Amino acid sequence: MIRAEFGFDPAAPLVVSLVLFVEGGPRVLWRIGRDLMQQGLRSADGLGDVQMWPARADEEGTAWLQLASRDMAALFELPVPPLEEWL
Repeated sequence: MIRAEFGFDPAAPLVVSLVLFVEGGPRVLWRIGRDLMQQGLRSADGLGDVQMWPARADEEGTAWLQLASRDMAALFELPVPPLEEWL
């Protein structure tokens, strides 16, 4: 089970912090550009380690967020309406 918390520092509002809490494992911090996340709700965006795209072009319900490193990759399904409102 992985729990995720999104946040941001008011001093750097264009960067979203994503903290992943892995059950029985370490806390993992990712910093993602707010513009990448906003664009990724509607169309594919990002290169390399962070990519985001809508789950289905004809729906606005969910989006995929992929985080990759040298050792592994993780794919998360995110609910668009609350994330869009928060962003």
